[in-house]
Amino acid sequence: RAGRAAVVMRDRPAKGDKEVVFYDEARAALVRGIYAVAAAVKVTLGPRGRNVVLENANEKNLPPQIINDGVSIAREVVLEDFRDNAGARLIIEVASKTDLAAGDGTTTSTVLCEAIVREGMKLLAAGCSPILLKIGIERATELVCAEVRRRAIPVDGYDALLNVASISAGNDAELGKNIADVFHRLGVNGSTSVEQGQGYSDEVFFTDGMELRGGYLSPYFGGSSQLADLKDARVLLTDGDINDVQQLVPVLEAVATEKVPLLIMCKDMSEAVLSTLILNQQKGVLEVCAVKAPGVGERMTAVLDDIAVMTGGTLFTSELGMVIEKAELRDLGIVKRALVASTASKLIARDDTAGAINERVEWLRAQIENSDSPSFSEFMQDRIAKLAGGVARIRVAANNEVDLRDKALRYEDAINATRAAMEAGVIPGGGVTLLKCRSMLLEKAKEWGEENEDIRFGAECVYRALAYPCRQIAENAGLDGDVVTGDTEDLEDFNMGLNARSLKYENLLEAGVLDPAKVTCAALSTASSVAA
Repeated sequence: RAGRAAVVMRDRPAKGDKEVVFYDEARAALVRGIYAVAAAVKVTLGPRGRNVVLENANEKNLPPQIINDGVSIAREVVLEDFRDNAGARLIIEVASKTDLAAGDGTTTSTVLCEAIVREGMKLLAAGCSPILLKIGIERATELVCAEVRRRAIPVDGYDALLNVASISAGNDAELGKNIADVFHRLGVNGSTSVEQGQGYSDEVFFTDGMELRGGYLSPYFGGSSQLADLKDARVLLTDGDINDVQQLVPVLEAVATEKVPLLIMCKDMSEAVLSTLILNQQKGVLEVCAVKAPGVGERMTAVLDDIAVMTGGTLFTSELGMVIEKAELRDLGIVKRALVASTASKLIARDDTAGAINERVEWLRAQIENSDSPSFSEFMQDRIAKLAGGVARIRVAANNEVDLRDKALRYEDAINATRAAMEAGVIPGGGVTLLKCRSMLLEKAKEWGEENEDIRFGAECVYRALAYPCRQIAENAGLDGDVVTGDTEDLEDFNMGLNARSLKYENLLEAGVLDPAKVTCAALSTASSVAA
């Protein structure tokens, strides 16, 4: 890390030996790498930021990428000097962790990390203790993040969604409108995917209800329309195989008596059982459809458990020794409507299970917060979307491959930022919130200085670094960054600051210049963690 006496090693394949670099030489190399990546990334910050051209080193036949996505730019930086490259990898980690935590704010986190390192190096040169500086940096970060969360305003209405989405999409009004439409309809729990389109303009398609991969086990269930449509159907759920029709006799008798449709979801079903169900359906004794459960192993069981919550039924799982021979009518779930085709199914829940669904969604969100695995978090988010939100598909139209990649990245940033805004609220953007929140640090830093002066210096290091995002946005707009930060701090209204797009000082909340509080906190926390 930049604040400590560092050791950098590199394998040399030709000789099999290693080179070890200590203290000032190693620290200077790390800092050079950090500055190099930051220089490539920070020019993209703000509405007047520049684009960066990236060569496709791995795919020579592909054209260069023209993007302004911070983490994508950072990941492409590889420095020739292996010592410098170690520092570059550190700041790339900052952008990657911010992207994982919040999905946006990667450029801001890069700027903050460089700023803390730059200010911290001055203190190290003056003889401060890196350990005590780290304590001061961490305390200051926690204090500022708490103040940012306190200042956050809940997202209220379509216009706020549109402003957040448009800014995160590189100030593209069309992309922002599409994202705002998606979240306005689906809410924070919805799932949104970005795909390549074939038309001349971007298109958005919505799917309500729980959509599952996997259709009926026999085309006879679909009839002439090849679609089974069951209304107010009972649902039998099991993660095991059904190989004997005697396993289903109690359930079949119960639904036949009640004259209600039956949907069976299982791991697999034997031909003998299928034949019996089809025969009874064709004779008019039962209205039934059998579906193969989606997924495999633990993931299949997890999805079936979610369906049990959504339908108010019981999942008969072999792990708990449960057998469907003992199933009763009260063990079956109920769906408002079930649509089953050859390759996909859709379940629409009843209104009376909303409370149970919300509890399950909160539990799944807690699982995401406690996980560091991107694949696990993605699976949890997919389960949340299926349970409570619905699905939106955005098909992106572009004139060429370069434009397509750029738009897809901007859509992803806007989706993540808008979701973060709905989860934790918004704050004035343009780096203004961090700039104005820093005033509270000076008094606290004096208190910490009574414990140790180096802790105070660490907090003051963060204090100075918090001005960098606002300064960089101003400089990217062709203004004097120091003048802008000074003028902004002199404005008494917390929401007043420079709108870099119009080049005017105005109320940023009213002007729609908004940042998600979650993204800002993630950017600062990640930057200080690595820089310290």
